[in-house]
Formats: sequence, structure tokens, C-alpha cells
Amino acid sequence: MKMVANTVKASCTLTQLNLCNCCFDTQDLKLITDALKENTLVTTLDLSGCNIGNKGAEFVAKMLEMNKTLSHLFVGENNIGDQGSNAIFNAMKSNPTLIHIDFHDNRVSSEGSELIKEHLMKNADTLIFLDLAKNNIGDVGAVLLIESLEMNFTITDMDVSENKMSDENEKRIEECIQRNRELLNCRSRIGSLIEELRTKIEDSELINASDKELMQKDREPFMDLVNSLVNITCLGKIERNLKKLLTGKKFTKKMFDYRVEKINDVLTQETCHN
Repeated sequence: MKMVANTVKASCTLTQLNLCNCCFDTQDLKLITDALKENTLVTTLDLSGCNIGNKGAEFVAKMLEMNKTLSHLFVGENNIGDQGSNAIFNAMKSNPTLIHIDFHDNRVSSEGSELIKEHLMKNADTLIFLDLAKNNIGDVGAVLLIESLEMNFTITDMDVSENKMSDENEKRIEECIQRNRELLNCRSRIGSLIEELRTKIEDSELINASDKELMQKDREPFMDLVNSLVNITCLGKIERNLKKLLTGKKFTKKMFDYRVEKINDVLTQETCHN
């Protein structure tokens, strides 16, 4: 493992480190995680099936506190309990890059779910995939996850199968995830329409240069504002107004101003942000 650690430190091309099902002790793992602390190339680390346990999870956590490049982490089938899970999710508070975590087939219980809930509510602006299948979360932990997902609008894929929770709780979790997928898809469609609007303004032969500049300035903040909305109905209203603007018989500044006023009315509605 010392050779692997040295390769991680020296390589200028290594972006994926697959150590799945490797047999090594905690000291070997420490060599690897120490090498990754300041690494700026590796984006995927797979430690699945390595039986690293809680102690190994703590080494991974210390690495996550310093590493600012890793986006995909696989630590499934590692005999990690609440202690190790808590260490990793605590470390993620200071990690801005992780979008995918595979934590399946470990020993996370309802106690460990408490910190996962805290992370999903407060620090999960980037995390979009979380695999918690085959743990010990149960219905108490399921309720905690549901509470967190009611406040999290980013994660779009979560597996909680085989966790000794009721079908009802599993269904409620899936409903939250499906809501987030719908939000993502709707924002994506609106983003395409906003880009189409930029081009239409730019290419118009009926609008003078001064008005074009004003229209582009009004259009520019739309996407950031749309990304702050968490209400599908409100996003739908914005999407419809953009479509009407783009498909109308005449594309004029007057029609643009009318639709922008309609969109701004939606953006200022308090219910659209809840």
C-alpha cells in the first residue's frame, strides 16, 4: 500500500482510485488517506468491501476534512457503525465537493441517522446521491430522514431498501426524492428557455440595441432566482410565461416587459420559496 500511496502523491493523471475488496490494515489505509488529503486530481475513491470498520472510517473522515476534489466516495460493505458514520458525515460539513456517497451494507442505526439528518438539512447543497441500503436505520431513523428530506431539495437519488423500516416510511422517502427530481427537471427546462430567450433577444431585428441591452439585463438574474424556488407550481408558472414569450406571434420589448412582470410576480410570492 505504500507504493499505492506514493503513486497517489506522484501521479499527474490518476483521477479514480479503485481499492474495492482489497485487504489491508488500518495503517495501510492511513497511508492512502494521508496521500489524498491534498490531492487535487482524484475524484473517485472506492473502498467497498475492504472491512475498514469505524477506525478506518475515521481516517477517511480526516481526509475529507482537507480534500477539496473528491466527488464520489464508495465505502459500502465495510462494517462501519454509527461511530464511523458520524465521523464521515461530520467531516462533510467542511467538504464542498462530494456529490455521491455509497454507504450500503454497513451498520448505521437510528442513532447514526441523526447526524445524517443534520447534514441533509444544513450542509447538503452538493450531495445528490446517497446509498444507505442494507443498514439498520429502522422506522425511528426513517422518520429522521423524512424530516431532513422535507428541507432538502438537492438530493435526487437515495436508496434505503432493506433497513427494517415500514413500507409507508420507505414510500415517503421516495416521494421526497421524486419531488427533488421534478424540481431538477423543471429547472433544467427553464434554464434552456432562458438561454433560448438570450439568443432570441440577440438575434431580433425588430428591437434596437439599447432595448436589447436592457432586456438582457432583466433576463440575466432569472436562473439564480429560479434555483432558489422549491415550489413546482410556481416553477410551472414561470415556464409557461417563458414559453408564451418565446412562441408569441410578435417578439417585442413591450411583450417582453409584460412577461417579465408576470415572472417577477411569481418570484416574489412567499409560497414559492416554501
